[in-house]
Amino acid sequence: MTATVETGTTPKPTRRTLGHQPALDGLRGIAVAGVLLYHLGQANSLDGLQSVTKGGFLGVSAFLTLSGFLITSLLILEYESIGHISLGGFWSRRFRRLMPASLLTLAAVTALTPLVGSENQLRELPGEVWAALGYVANWQFIAAGSDYADTFNGAPSPLKHFWSLAVEEQAYLLLPFLVAITMKVGSRRLAGNRRGAVAAVFAAIVVASTAATILQGGGKYANAVYMGTHTRIAELAVGGLLAVVLAGRTTVRTTGGVLATSLGGPLALGMIVAAWATTDLRADWLYRGGLTAHAAVVALVIAAAIQPRTPMQGILAVRPLTELGRISYGVYLFHWPVLWWLTPDRLHLPAAVAAVIQVALTLTLATVSLHLVEQPIRVGRLSLSGVRLTIPAAIVAAIALGAYALPEPDLNQIVALSASDDAVIPTTVAPSGPDETLPPPPVRVMVVGDSFALSVGLGLEHWANESGQIGVLNTGIVGCGFGRGGMNRGINLEREWPDACKERDQILAQKMGVFQPDIVLLTGGMWDITDRKLDGTDTWTHVGEPVYDAYLEAEFRYLTDFLGSTGATVVWTTAPTFSPEYNPQTFMGKPPYYEARPGRSERYNEILRRALEARPNSRVVDLAKWMQAFPGGEFSPNLRIDGVHFTEVSTDIVAREFLGPELVKIGRADS
Repeated sequence: MTATVETGTTPKPTRRTLGHQPALDGLRGIAVAGVLLYHLGQANSLDGLQSVTKGGFLGVSAFLTLSGFLITSLLILEYESIGHISLGGFWSRRFRRLMPASLLTLAAVTALTPLVGSENQLRELPGEVWAALGYVANWQFIAAGSDYADTFNGAPSPLKHFWSLAVEEQAYLLLPFLVAITMKVGSRRLAGNRRGAVAAVFAAIVVASTAATILQGGGKYANAVYMGTHTRIAELAVGGLLAVVLAGRTTVRTTGGVLATSLGGPLALGMIVAAWATTDLRADWLYRGGLTAHAAVVALVIAAAIQPRTPMQGILAVRPLTELGRISYGVYLFHWPVLWWLTPDRLHLPAAVAAVIQVALTLTLATVSLHLVEQPIRVGRLSLSGVRLTIPAAIVAAIALGAYALPEPDLNQIVALSASDDAVIPTTVAPSGPDETLPPPPVRVMVVGDSFALSVGLGLEHWANESGQIGVLNTGIVGCGFGRGGMNRGINLEREWPDACKERDQILAQKMGVFQPDIVLLTGGMWDITDRKLDGTDTWTHVGEPVYDAYLEAEFRYLTDFLGSTGATVVWTTAPTFSPEYNPQTFMGKPPYYEARPGRSERYNEILRRALEARPNSRVVDLAKWMQAFPGGEFSPNLRIDGVHFTEVSTDIVAREFLGPELVKIGRADS
């Protein structure tokens, strides 16, 4: 029989955050590709590549605007949901996100420069390392007269690219203060118009920064203008202005807004690509307000990218771009020293072949860094006695010692780094005495499904680190429902079953063989609740129609048998209602999506339970019921800001207060 696991736990309200937006990962991918190709052409003197990537440096501008949008959105949503902004919490999250890979890069550069660097690089490196550690590299290069426009003449600093990270981090110190103070003042003195107050402050920053760009450089390129925080902060502030309008309101309602995002978004993206292909670094228009104008165009792309089911999502959320976007930070950090150390001359290879090797190594380093360094530290909790603080502290100490000792010719630098597996698998501690017993090993959970499953798995990964009771392998694939084949449709969307999904079962079989899960958790359902054309038919059908119900029941049974073939317990969650009708209070929803139509989720769950009745290795966990009991209901913006996926914070609540303990209970009972 199928066991239905329920809970009476009531979750606590928490701060709102942005849900995951794959299209923004895609935009990051485009931005870092622009920068990488620009530097690749310049460093290797590839004339053909240089001719079509003249403005690739503008990818940095796109990153600044996107960062301004994201951090301001998080700050505004935090204040509006809990009444204040935790600056310590914000900076802690930024530290965990940005510092690990940065420290790893600095450690590698410190260790390798004596071996492969020029005399000038070695002489200048100590000061550059300290400037990078303090996130003032842009001002250090300006003071040293190290002109960005001359970067590609001779042997540049292996840390020259840290200038933009310095601009960004300096903004991360300033903007949270401004938002926190302005939101508080706005609530007290401006009739509660907090967002209006923040908009006024950011607009003033844009005007002042743009004016400084024009006045200081006389409307022409100048190194201090290009690398200065005071001139580049306008691009972050433009992103902040967009956040004031759209934070927590990711769906545009007005006719003009819909047209602007649906039609203007792709047009804006085309303008950006054209500018990146043709704009020279010294083009006067950039320094006469052009950088700010470019930021405004990027903001339009961002606005279009976060609208549900728009052409921009189809363009930007393709897997190659989103995967590149996920590792974009590492790509940016590692590509620069790789380009200048693995030169064609040093490799004794043609420039084009060397470029391929440089790109391959950069992507490999960025991927390894994400999985073995950045994610394990980011998803943990900083503690003065914890390993996640010890690792960065050790690297900082090594870098500092190296920076002091660099001029000595006999320096032997060793940097110790720790790594962890892709899966989050806590270890058990051996008993310290004869009277102690060994604690039970963690329950190994493999998460399967679509982007909804990815959001669930993220919280389970965090809870695995906190509790040590489970190990997690998150295998969700964006856009892959449980049913195979055919076509899906939504509002303004019709699509074939994605190519990435066609390899799903082969991938899952391989991962099961390696991971050996105790539990396979299947969660999601949206793609199976919306309309579908089954293979060999020309008619749209859906849950509730006999032909489709029979198809879906067979797919449930197939997956349960397939994923349980290694002896794992197969746990399904019930599907919640997805994509609500428009609610002016939460700014979620639209005229009903197919998957939101009445009764579909309920019918899906009935079919699921019926399909599993004769499969004793299966369980059903009633996630939908738990979500309905959430304060504010299952469509509370504190739970699912886009009406589908859990937020970065709410997924932790789901894992900690409901799903994690239930999986442990099932795993222990079945072991």
